[in-house]
Amino acid sequence: MASGIGTTGGRRVARGLLLAAGAVLMASCTVNIPLSPALDLPQTGPRIPLTIGVYYSPEFQAHEAVELAGTRESRIVRPL
Repeated sequence: MASGIGTTGGRRVARGLLLAAGAVLMASCTVNIPLSPALDLPQTGPRIPLTIGVYYSPEFQAHEAVELAGTRESRIVRPL
C-alpha cells in the first residue's frame, strides 16, 4: 500500500487540515477588542465661533512628487 498526498487518504488529511485552518482563521476574526481613550483631553478655553479658510496657491495645488522605484531620489513634476 502506498500512502501520500496523491492518495485518497492523503487528500482527506489535506482537506481536514484546510478545514481546520479555515476554522481557526474564522474564529480569530470574531474577537472584539474594546478601545477607549487613555486620557481625557483638557479644556483649552472657551470656543469662539469663527470660520477659517486655507489658501493654496496654484503652484502648490499643481505640485506632484514622484518617487523613483528602487531609489531614495524624488523629483518634482511640473504641469506643462
